[in-house]
Amino acid sequence: ATRKALFARTAPDAPNVLSGAERATLSALIGRILPGAPSTLAATVENGLATGDGWRPAILPPDTEAYRTGLAALGPFATLDGQAQDTLLASIETRDAWPGGWTAQQMQAWFGDVRDAAIRAYVSHPATLAQLRYSGVAYAGDGAFKPGFADPGLGGAEPWEP
Repeated sequence: ATRKALFARTAPDAPNVLSGAERATLSALIGRILPGAPSTLAATVENGLATGDGWRPAILPPDTEAYRTGLAALGPFATLDGQAQDTLLASIETRDAWPGGWTAQQMQAWFGDVRDAAIRAYVSHPATLAQLRYSGVAYAGDGAFKPGFADPGLGGAEPWEP
């Protein structure tokens, strides 16, 4: 089951929550946030939109609407060169208003949410885990050999914990 879940992270199916243009913008945006990251991260983030993570900044609309508005506010981001993309992203800290009627605070909150989602997707990707030399997963396992963490129960602690 673990192998299947990890493999699915290497080639996720985009659930078609976003349009092709929105997905291209998201992919380009993630490429600026995490240069050299796997190209599948946009699909992983989009999967998160489909399932929802149960959290969003209070000043933003629901995730899918927020992503559509935020991506649209970036305009033709995917077609810009890297320097122009970086300039546009830097303006998130200074620009007062954005297309779609968003304030600077809303755009900053949305961009922070996108960064968080991209980083979660990146760190959970098997290629990243390999680069970090993390070869196990945090789970207990069956039998005498426990390859990950044990379940100490409420109030309990692992032997290595202070």
